[in-house]
Amino acid sequence: MTASQSGIHQSGEPPGRGADAWATVFDEAADAFVTLAAPLWDPLGSMLAERARPRPGERVLDACCGAGASARPAAHAVGEAGRVDAVDVASALIAAGRRAAPELPQLRFIHGDVTAWQPEDGAYDLVQSGFGVFFLPDMDAGSRHLISLLRPGGRLAVQTWRAGALTGFTRCLIEAVTDQIPQLADRSPASKSASDRIDSASKLRKWFTELGLRDVQARESPHSVPLTPDLAWNLVCGTGFRALIAGCDEKATRLIHAGLLARIAQRGLTELDVGSLIGTGIKPVGSPGI
Repeated sequence: MTASQSGIHQSGEPPGRGADAWATVFDEAADAFVTLAAPLWDPLGSMLAERARPRPGERVLDACCGAGASARPAAHAVGEAGRVDAVDVASALIAAGRRAAPELPQLRFIHGDVTAWQPEDGAYDLVQSGFGVFFLPDMDAGSRHLISLLRPGGRLAVQTWRAGALTGFTRCLIEAVTDQIPQLADRSPASKSASDRIDSASKLRKWFTELGLRDVQARESPHSVPLTPDLAWNLVCGTGFRALIAGCDEKATRLIHAGLLARIAQRGLTELDVGSLIGTGIKPVGSPGI
């Protein structure tokens, strides 16, 4: 059973969740999310900032910023003459981001919904988002709003999971959860999730083009990390996968944990594929802005 077949996004999303529900999930996930920074989020965030290429003095929005994995390298790049607004709906992640970057006055962590965000003083030169757009209630409408915050000629950079990333791990987790929540297996196959729509370079380029961007590029960024038992469970507890175990009692959670680790061992999964795609595009001159 794949993530899509169970009605779960690759990120762990059950159908029908909005921004408030995701805020609750990630507020509860914050402690485990932070433990994933060094092995996972920080290297991936650096990849996004490298491709987004923030420049000295630029104004940048990091949308769905988490604890700042891509916002911090962007802030270093823009320098004190620039500014990075890092916005996320999860207040606990915003607090973690502030604690991790006290030496960067040009970086502002802001608790808010990026689909309603409006800067106080003009358009951005760059909007970047790492593993965030597929959590938006409407990925297309939300991303068009982000583009509206760019000046004409400004850039959008989006990082998402490539097809195959997390697949073996996801299969093990959903089987372990289904053992304790049998009704999960009874769900009819879901329609394609938002993350499925942009999980290849060709799909991502097509989507950027449909959003009205020009000079569109999309490249794969292969990456893997050792899949230790601790990392496996932190991945469950510290990401959108947490939604799968929400509401489970202590016994069921313990059995899911054991079942997940047993399946990982049985299948010899020692590496976690966290390969991503990074798409970039430019807002045409003459397009309306804020």
